[in-house]
Amino acid sequence: MVSQEGCDSSIILALTIYGPSGIDDKEARTAEFLITPNPSNDYIDITNNTHSDIEIQLYNSFGQKKLSQKLTSKTTRIPLTNYPSGTYFINFSNNGKVIKTTKFIKSR
Repeated sequence: MVSQEGCDSSIILALTIYGPSGIDDKEARTAEFLITPNPSNDYIDITNNTHSDIEIQLYNSFGQKKLSQKLTSKTTRIPLTNYPSGTYFINFSNNGKVIKTTKFIKSR
């Protein structure tokens, strides 16, 4: 069948729209993590209010993994002195599944 515009084929597109974090997951909407200060120069403190075993992966803006670490207490300090200035992303994972992604700025 040919359409009015002369097209003789059609394409079906399946589209999923994700929330602001880029992750469509019920856990991500309820997970509570706080990164302070943001922006930061020397360190960030990550507060984990989920009461779960959480692992973080820190990526630079080029997608290179710079750190992988388990959060072993409610608040964990991550030193930033060895990282250049820029935008970084932190994935929060539980049992290997990313439940939230957040960004922070490393200033000079």
